[in-house]
Amino acid sequence: MAHHHTETRAELRTASTDAAPPTRTAFRTAYDAVLADWPGPVERTELPTPYGLTHVNSAGPADAPPLVLLPGGGATSTVWGAAVAAGLAHTHRVHAVDLVGDPGLSVPAEGAPIRTVADLMGWLDALLDGLAAGPVELAGHSYGAWIAAHYAAYDGTRARPRAAEPDGDPAADPAANPAADPAA
Repeated sequence: MAHHHTETRAELRTASTDAAPPTRTAFRTAYDAVLADWPGPVERTELPTPYGLTHVNSAGPADAPPLVLLPGGGATSTVWGAAVAAGLAHTHRVHAVDLVGDPGLSVPAEGAPIRTVADLMGWLDALLDGLAAGPVELAGHSYGAWIAAHYAAYDGTRARPRAAEPDGDPAADPAANPAADPAA
């Protein structure tokens, strides 16, 4: 689905969650078309959190190390298709997340918006509980990277950040970007 660059995040969110059925259908059709280009089977899950249902697209071997991918603000989990195609799903169980309150298939809980860093940490705790993932690597682009860095500082035993290059490629070696590693 083509969006004009002048649309705001609120307009995109409305188009994906609150709009009339034809717009929701068009959004879902476009979303599914992008996801269909991902390699291998993709498992789609809606995980309950105190802030709503979080949609997750997972790929890769179930017993591989978990890697949670967070998109930038105003984007969906489908933006990670190139990283998955580049081989991340061969070495990891990739969980690409639609952020609650942003465009995508996650559905915010009425009366429970994510407004603070503490809310984000609570949401990510619940998401990781739902994934039943042990320690995970977190990678993100833009806002998603900010969330990942804050979560790693919040609970470094449960998650560690994985460096991402400026184009959002989480396959980067953390040693190549010491600024992305809070332990460095």
